[in-house]
This record gives sequence, C-alpha cells and structure tokens, in this order.
Amino acid sequence: QDMKLYTIYSPANHKDGTIHVTKAEAEANEEHFDGVTTE
Repeated sequence: QDMKLYTIYSPANHKDGTIHVTKAEAEANEEHFDGVTTE
C-alpha cells in the first residue's frame, strides 16, 4: 500500500521571533498579532 503525505498550512498566529518555553507561558501571552508577516 502506498504511503500518503499531507502538508497542512495555516497562517501564523504570532509575531516572527516569538518564543514560549512552556505551554503555560504561551497561553498567558495576550500580545495581539496584527497579521503582518515578515516573509
């Protein structure tokens, strides 16, 4: 049986360079993303 490969793309939902070390830190982030990407 052939293997199927899917690529799923979703627009960014945070500013470029944003890093959250933990899930709790990410969920606590309330910074608004204006939708403008750097690429």
